[in-house]
Amino acid sequence: PLRLYGILELIVAGFVLLSPLLFVLADRVYGAVYPSLADRFAALTLVRCLLLTAILLPPTIAMGGTFPLLCRYFASNDKSVSRVVGRLFCLNTFGAALGAALCGFVFVPRIGVDASIYLGGGLGALIGVLVLRLSIARELSRPDEALSSESEAGAERENGKSSSLAEPRSTAVWLAVVMGGLFFVTGFVALGNEILWTRFLSLIVQRSVYTYTLVLTVILLGLALGSLCVSWVFDRSKHRTAWFGTLQMLIGLSVLGVLLAPPKFWVHWVDTENLFRQAAIVLGILFVPACLSGAAFPLAIRIVVAESRFAGWGVGRL
Repeated sequence: PLRLYGILELIVAGFVLLSPLLFVLADRVYGAVYPSLADRFAALTLVRCLLLTAILLPPTIAMGGTFPLLCRYFASNDKSVSRVVGRLFCLNTFGAALGAALCGFVFVPRIGVDASIYLGGGLGALIGVLVLRLSIARELSRPDEALSSESEAGAERENGKSSSLAEPRSTAVWLAVVMGGLFFVTGFVALGNEILWTRFLSLIVQRSVYTYTLVLTVILLGLALGSLCVSWVFDRSKHRTAWFGTLQMLIGLSVLGVLLAPPKFWVHWVDTENLFRQAAIVLGILFVPACLSGAAFPLAIRIVVAESRFAGWGVGRL
């Protein structure tokens, strides 16, 4: 898992570093087909979607593969799956929040978009190289006998647990399907809520780049803190599905509470010039549901994943 993680990081870094050139090429392709499709809005939209997908889908697929690999590598105890996943999710998401804030408020205004892209790509490449070196050093540090005995022990465990291998495909498959469906709707609502509020808050926050940065940073920070605060509780809980349902109801109530607040409550905070007041509005609207969503993620993983060896499988699917 560690070696594959390093390879995926290098793939992401490569696409990041090439993205300015790729967008120039996409722009030229779009300019070439535009005259023949100028009167066909649907066809132009399809061309734009295809070009953007070709540039953004490969690196985002690689990004999506990194987190399950980390969970597979670190989750080694059946009793602490939620704790490990929650802490990893917290670290990863907190880093994402810090990156979003620094990029939107510091790097882009001071060094520009392209330089920010190259900085991010360079850091990603450095991470990939370091992880690969760590993986190789770890393998070289173990004697062949230890590797052989470990392989034999692993084979015995697999043979001894052959009946339990059917767990995710038999008795618990219905639970995985139901939780997968519920978690799909949860993600649909969460990202839809983010996009709607981003469009609305652009009327209050003066600069559009700050709108997106504020919304993204607050949501990521809330997800990180929510997963950190409650992930350790769910490994010990016997009522995880009830907790998951409770969290979803609290998310809905928190959003409704914002919508039902009287207009006078917001008037004091609306200031298109003051960035701190704009940040306060974004926090008040999005932080609580984001925290609750962050708490729901490790819980959903713990409901589906009963054994640590299925951590990568469960995290990847959810």
